[in-house]
Amino acid sequence: MFLVSFLVDVQKRALYQATQAAADVQDVHTVEDAIASAKRILEVSARSPVPRIVEKATRTADLLMELVDRRTDEVVATLAREISEVRPEAHISKYSVQWNSLDLAETQLGYRPNKTVYDRSRVITLGFLTQKEWIEIQAHGIGSKFRGLIGIAALFKASDTTAQLASKEPFQVNYAESYESAERRFRPWLEESLTNALTLWRKSL
Repeated sequence: MFLVSFLVDVQKRALYQATQAAADVQDVHTVEDAIASAKRILEVSARSPVPRIVEKATRTADLLMELVDRRTDEVVATLAREISEVRPEAHISKYSVQWNSLDLAETQLGYRPNKTVYDRSRVITLGFLTQKEWIEIQAHGIGSKFRGLIGIAALFKASDTTAQLASKEPFQVNYAESYESAERRFRPWLEESLTNALTLWRKSL
């Protein structure tokens, strides 16, 4: 299982690097070379099956976010039950958000998040009378130009602080991987990420 997971990680990193490097394959020495190279890239882009790539990547990401929905519902129910025993004023809830989620710097993610092509989030709010924290599982496109890659990141934000990455690294969805394979990788990632986020919350109390 470890070897399979390792090989998948190597494959997804190679895919991301290849797609990011696609525009730099041609040597460019003159203005005319640069224009011709740009034309070739546009021609390839026009021929590529973009709708199919978009559909496969977003379908997988949508299904993974449904898993997030179910698991975060369970987490919220447990938190509400356990925490209210010692802090009756605690308000713990979950909501879905789109186009208004927390922001992470490109340096934290290792890539440029693109919320114009894909943006889904599930947010757990952890509120007391004088403080409020957020745990968010956020999915977004990767890179300025969508090439069938979607990143999912776990974030934690305490009051009056900037959001920070709670997952060790973002999860990567790619159009070439089956949903079944992505789900097998995603379930342990999600559990670890939620554990990390709740640990950050505990340290903030």
